[in-house]
Amino acid sequence: MKKDNVLFGIAGLLLGAIIGFMFANSVNRNAAQTSALPMTANTAGGPNQGLPPGHPPTGGDETGSNPAGMQAEVQQTIDRAKSEPQNFDAQIQAANMFTQIGRTEPALPFLEAAAKLNPTDTKSLIDLGNGYFDADKFEEAEKWYTKALEKDPKNVNVRTDLGLTFFF
Repeated sequence: MKKDNVLFGIAGLLLGAIIGFMFANSVNRNAAQTSALPMTANTAGGPNQGLPPGHPPTGGDETGSNPAGMQAEVQQTIDRAKSEPQNFDAQIQAANMFTQIGRTEPALPFLEAAAKLNPTDTKSLIDLGNGYFDADKFEEAEKWYTKALEKDPKNVNVRTDLGLTFFF
């Protein structure tokens, strides 16, 4: 009698797993078909394309983005850093502008100037090491990572990056 109960239990579990799988599969298939349907609102193009109905605008002006205004702002930041070489914040802002657009090489002089102005700022030392690392100048990156570790010896990310400089 016990052997039959075990057999019915196993058969019940197997049947339940199969039915559960089929139900979950049909629900997922229906959800995928629903998400593949095009949105009815905000699909005319522009910055709000593909947003659900009633979603607030995502930024920019009425026509979309304003690249000319953004370029002027970037240029002002860079000019400010060049005209105020003793301004730590201006140097960092200019370096961040270049880093955000993926241009590491032009950011390095601004980061070096910032590191000279405030040699105790660990973040600027790390950013300088990262910049040299991204520019494939691993010997320079090692120097700046080592200085950053002198200030913050428990920073695991810097230790990892320093190890990678030896690897590369």
